Order: sequence, then C-alpha cells, then structure tokens
Amino acid sequence: MEKAHFFYDARQDVNLRSSPFASPGSLAVPGRVVTERLSRFVQSRRQDQRPLFLYVNLQDTHFPYQHYDMDPLVTNSSLSRSEIKPANRAKVLETYLNAAANVDAYAGRIVDILEKNLDGDLALLIVSDHGESLFDDGLLGHGLDLSDQQMRILMIVKGFPARIEEPMGQDEIRATIQKALGLSPEQHSSPERMLIKGKRVFQNIGTLARPSRIAWRSEAEVWEADLVHLRQRKNAEPWAELGSAKDEDLFRDLVYYWESLQHLRPSSP
Repeated sequence: MEKAHFFYDARQDVNLRSSPFASPGSLAVPGRVVTERLSRFVQSRRQDQRPLFLYVNLQDTHFPYQHYDMDPLVTNSSLSRSEIKPANRAKVLETYLNAAANVDAYAGRIVDILEKNLDGDLALLIVSDHGESLFDDGLLGHGLDLSDQQMRILMIVKGFPARIEEPMGQDEIRATIQKALGLSPEQHSSPERMLIKGKRVFQNIGTLARPSRIAWRSEAEVWEADLVHLRQRKNAEPWAELGSAKDEDLFRDLVYYWESLQHLRPSSP
C-alpha cells in the first residue's frame, strides 16, 4: 500500500473513529466517512489517469457490531458490550445484520460513485476477510474455530474476466486478479463460476509457523487436525487420536502439506 498514488486510512481521521480502540491495528472509521473520502478522491482524479486499481476496506461489521454513525436499516436497538452474551443471541444477530445492511448500503454508494465519475468498464470483486460466530456455535468472534461460521465467506464478482473455482481460498485471489489484468480486451469475458470436485483448500488457526489447528476443506467436507491436543476429526464427528487408522493417509497428507509450507516462508532473523 506504500506504493499507492493515493492512500487513506483511519489514522487521518482519528477524531471520527468508530472503534473502541485507537491503536493502528484496531482503528476504524464509519463506512460513511470512508465513502465520503473516496468520493472526494474520485472526483478530483484526472480522467486520463487510467487504469485505476482501487482497494476499499469497510470495517462496520466488526465487534461490537455497532457505532455512533450506524443507520437503523434492520433495527434501531443497540447493545452495550456487557449485553453481548449468549442470553442475548437473537439481539446480537439482529445488531450484526443491521451492521451488514449498512455495509451493503455503503458498497452500493461506492459503486454508484465509481460508475458516475469514471470512464470505461468497472470490474468489481467484493470479498470479506472472515466469517463471524455469533454464539450460534457457542463462540463469539473469529479466528477461534474452523467452522463454517468463521471460515465460509462472501465473494461477489462482476465484470471480471476470471474463472472462480469453488472452493476458493483467499490466497488464490491475488493470482486470479493478476491473470485477469494480463488479458487483452478481446479476451475479456463474464466471470465463470466452477465447482471443482476434489479440490481442497488449506486452512489454519494461529500463525502458519505455530498453528493450533490445520484443515483441508473441500466443497462438502472438512478434515481437521488439532496440533495442540494431537487429535483429528472429519466434519463435526467426534475427535479421534491424531494418526488413527481412519483417513490416516489424508491427515498425514495434511500435516505434510503444512510442513512443506514452512520451506516457502522467509527465514526469520
């Protein structure tokens, strides 16, 4: 991002922050502020500066799922942080859905701004960084489990000459964009969605060097290894000892694949 011609983040509007924490890693401003700053940039940009690659990050659905500048699109009720607990699960979900509706609205405004102020075709790729457990599986938050709630995410592609293979890992998006950028206008086509039988995506919790859990995820199944308690399971079946006879080869392949990734990482000083 340091190479970008134009860069904006919440550190430039600390007085407008919507996050409970002010550290750079947690700092956020409302989607309305992000949209306004983007609009100013797009309207001031020379039209002969093409092509434009734009990255926008909307943070409004993060904990505590509400802030001072949230429109009541689904609900006008609010919860204090102490009220975000399993007993209020229905209200927590309602609050989260309201935040998601606000993000949808901001995304729509951003698309309108781009279509009105930019020449040429608009290619869109909208993706979230993670799912969120809202006590539906007994947990709150993300990065805690390899469940569908935390691992399955939204992806919207429009006007993008790309083949989207399912399941698709986030680490595949970079190559997908690079491939699309390398195509000539004559090669452009509508996005193609393909379900690939047998394709597996690697997932982990924790750092790649020291994960607590690793998994293969296919279109229908999850094979998970718990490296802390040395156990394994398929889907939501009961845990078994890691290396037990059932699906032993598959779990061995999973562990070997994770080990091979260590050789691709830059060495630490």
